[in-house]
Amino acid sequence: MELEEKLIISQDTLEASFMEHLSVKDNYRILFSGPFGQGKTTFLNSVFDTEKEKYLTIKLFPVNYAVSSNEDVFELIKFDILTQLIGNYGDQLNLKKEDFSRLLTTQMFLRDNFSFFPWLEMLVTQFGAIGKSASEFIKILKETVGDLNEFHKQIQIDETQKLEDYVDRILAKPGSAYEMDVISSSIKDFISRLRVNSNKSIVLLIDDLDRLDPDHIFRLFNVFSTQFEHLGDSNNGYNKFGFDKIIFVCDIENIYKIYTHKYGRGVDFKGYLDKFYTQEPFDFNNRDFVRNHIREIIDLIKTDQSSQSVKFYNVKVVTNEGTNFQIMLEWLLISLLNNRFLNLRSLLQVNNYRLDDIPLAINRSGLNTGFYPIVIILQILLKYYPTLDLLKEKLDESAILFDNKRKNLRDKININSDINRLYHYIVSIAIPFITDPNKMVTDYWERGTPDFVYCPHLNCYIHFEAKEPFPSGVVEYKFRKATQQVDHEESIELNPYEVISKTLWVLKKMGILH
Repeated sequence: MELEEKLIISQDTLEASFMEHLSVKDNYRILFSGPFGQGKTTFLNSVFDTEKEKYLTIKLFPVNYAVSSNEDVFELIKFDILTQLIGNYGDQLNLKKEDFSRLLTTQMFLRDNFSFFPWLEMLVTQFGAIGKSASEFIKILKETVGDLNEFHKQIQIDETQKLEDYVDRILAKPGSAYEMDVISSSIKDFISRLRVNSNKSIVLLIDDLDRLDPDHIFRLFNVFSTQFEHLGDSNNGYNKFGFDKIIFVCDIENIYKIYTHKYGRGVDFKGYLDKFYTQEPFDFNNRDFVRNHIREIIDLIKTDQSSQSVKFYNVKVVTNEGTNFQIMLEWLLISLLNNRFLNLRSLLQVNNYRLDDIPLAINRSGLNTGFYPIVIILQILLKYYPTLDLLKEKLDESAILFDNKRKNLRDKININSDINRLYHYIVSIAIPFITDPNKMVTDYWERGTPDFVYCPHLNCYIHFEAKEPFPSGVVEYKFRKATQQVDHEESIELNPYEVISKTLWVLKKMGILH
């Protein structure tokens, strides 16, 4: 069972905030922004299911249009809107025979030449969720029209010629070209009719924009911008087709990075994006929820392996609460999430911590990684990233953010603060690997040896206390301070993310982690 099914994610505060944003009178276009994988689609589905007495939704998924030309994209948008209107809300539209004489009489003509309806129904069912609506639409169409040959005889000759021309254009671009004027006016009429009959606001939801290939994002944004031209009604912010609200779902920060890469930093990004929202963008930030429930999320993860590493994990996390190891694990997951280097989806996909005991070839006593907390922590973090290099990249970027924040705030680590306790624990457990593994990862550390060691990866001296070896032969180190020179009294601050990243790299070089 996935963690999403076990963990009840209540986001009442976010829902209330979004509904307040949505209900603003003149807020016709909304940019709903949040990191990829943060649960935007799930959240919006939940909100509009709860608010179904106020809103009816039409959903578009631009990833389905990415390979089509700009002209075809617009026609496919109309096709998806039309089929959802009839497939999902046909009973509220009070459909009449005249509706179809304007729309799809030409498709009906084709039935006698080749089985058009079975072919079209089979085709649209391949379109996923929207295809299901389209398939339902075809069924309703057949039931409503009845005998197509008789229906055809009722059509004026001049209208027949126009519709036959329309068929020619469809056949010229199979599945893409639709006559704009007829379809657009019908969609607008249906939406107006649906609003009156249901007494609800009609919302167009354009989802998954952040799933698009960068080459297609702005091309499709430009196509969507045609929704807001003068063809609309001023009562709904000139939204084409008369939608009361149009919601664009994406990650603004990611879009900005792609925009600046494509057009340069000197180009006005805000001016480009302004046309996609009428108020300020809505920031979908559920990181507060994760922070408040990180322990619950971790508790749901299985550790059913009988390794030394799992035994250590269970003692430090499952059995006991408030251990340095547990605090470090929670802090790392939350900080990676806050820095947008980990998302809620990835966090909830991991449901089992398989922690292996990897032999340390440099140790004569046959010790393995199960005795070293830093290796266990890094094994856990690797569950959330596809490669070690990607994890290291995110730790390095976190280190830069940490340094910038510390520099901007001129904030020294408070010696009595929780972060100081965490900071000392991180360096302490990293000492065996980040300094001189051949010397420090061993049971031969002798009494009277100097209590400092040079750390080439951080270009400083690490001062520590070494406790007596445990029966297993493991020496435990307690970090005291770091200095530029061995005899300097003044200590320097180390970046905890950099310490973890450098340790990860050493473990890769040693062949311990991959």
